[in-house]
Amino acid sequence: MAPTVVNSCSTTDSSPTTDSPIMVTPPSDFYGLGDYPFGGHPWQHQPGNGSTRGHTNGLNGTHSEPTPPQLPMPIAIVGMACRLPGNVSSPAEFWELCSRARTGFGPIPKDRFSHDAYYHPNAGKMGSYHAQGGNFLTHVDLKSMDAPFFGLTEKEAVSMDPQQRLLLECTFEALENGGIPKHSIVGQDVGVFVGGSPAEYEHQMARDIDSMPMHQATGCAQAMQSNRISHFFDLRGPSFTADTACSASLVALHLACQSMRAGESTHAIVGSCHLNMLPEFWSSFSSSRLLSDSGRSIAFDGRGTGFGRGEGCGVIVLKPLDEALKNNDVIRAVIHGSGINQDGKTPGITMPNGTAQGTNRNPKHNASPVHC
Repeated sequence: MAPTVVNSCSTTDSSPTTDSPIMVTPPSDFYGLGDYPFGGHPWQHQPGNGSTRGHTNGLNGTHSEPTPPQLPMPIAIVGMACRLPGNVSSPAEFWELCSRARTGFGPIPKDRFSHDAYYHPNAGKMGSYHAQGGNFLTHVDLKSMDAPFFGLTEKEAVSMDPQQRLLLECTFEALENGGIPKHSIVGQDVGVFVGGSPAEYEHQMARDIDSMPMHQATGCAQAMQSNRISHFFDLRGPSFTADTACSASLVALHLACQSMRAGESTHAIVGSCHLNMLPEFWSSFSSSRLLSDSGRSIAFDGRGTGFGRGEGCGVIVLKPLDEALKNNDVIRAVIHGSGINQDGKTPGITMPNGTAQGTNRNPKHNASPVHC
């Protein structure tokens, strides 16, 4: 069961294709005392305090007023890059896919595994699965890589999980999208936080120990999904991979914001990637009755019979809002606050807990009130 994640973001750029700089000014009352939650409600001065009649409204008039809690430092998203189903290779193409109500759903690519060999309409049949399709990166060649560009040898490239390659490529593009040259962050305290996913490529390559690639140990290690980025760009901030299942990317974002606010990282790179390469995991999900019959996710709808599997990669670059405004950066969105918790005991480990998730949105449990 994955943790519940709440992130409050205020979008400041309605179009992901904007090229001109955008100036963003926080709301006039963002730093005002009246906007701070105190006991769940804005704190107000008690007019009766300090009266000469010897009565108060519960506060001693000689004591100073309580200091309102300080809001977290707002953080700006200044760079983005992605690879998504539906022939999406950039934020602009993702915007077009959404605005035109297109879909990335399709049949399982034949270069992954044979759908006909494993498909069976009975979800409980062992050694098979019952989903009819999914969301795949059909436009991305997972067998190719510009290894010399990233300073890798042929043997290193063959050993590397394609998820690491996509994360490297998207990180380079996200920095470029944010107008951040590589040389400007070399040796800096830039943190890398990746929402990790197991490397199915490793299971495939390790089946025959006699033909296992030379650098298999580092090429497919889940920790390397973040460390590979820090190594290539020579970044000195925190670098780690968090695996919390479906919420991994949002948990990575939350941890990145915490690191920046704690002073560990001056900037942060946040990303996540997942690829579906083997039929074994499809069979496992199917026998657990987790997959939908069609292979599509139909959320909050009576037609839904499970979830649909998908894949993709996304990377964003974070800066303190004050610095982004000073540098006249293009600001895609502003993160005011975030929080995580766990569902605790539920009837099943994959079942959510609405009460726990509602608690995570309570300002008492979150450093910043959630603005939706």
